[in-house]
Amino acid sequence: AWDRPVTLSQLDVLLLPQQENAFNRSLSDQWLMAAGVRGLPWVASPSPAVADWQAGGLVARDGDAWYSCLRQLCREPSLRAELGEAGRQRAEGRETAHLAGDWQAVIRRIGAHSEPG
Repeated sequence: AWDRPVTLSQLDVLLLPQQENAFNRSLSDQWLMAAGVRGLPWVASPSPAVADWQAGGLVARDGDAWYSCLRQLCREPSLRAELGEAGRQRAEGRETAHLAGDWQAVIRRIGAHSEPG
């Protein structure tokens, strides 16, 4: 994972092909998150993480769809830019919501342990 930013900086489109199996269904959205942070569009096989993410890329369910998605991204730079921006916004929103919840929990914990003044 430490080299993920370097790897993504070399790509124009992230490809996430996965076979349908229990292991791949359990994978997190880390690659989608990293692509979103970089504003990098993606094409991925369907999975729970991809379905939950829903921003920044295209889902390819079979070989024909992979070809179609890749061709579309090659031919339409504006679509790549649009998807990259959607992924970036999703990444920013997720982290903001996640951090806000963490901070609220810390504040509640501090408030529960503070002495009345």
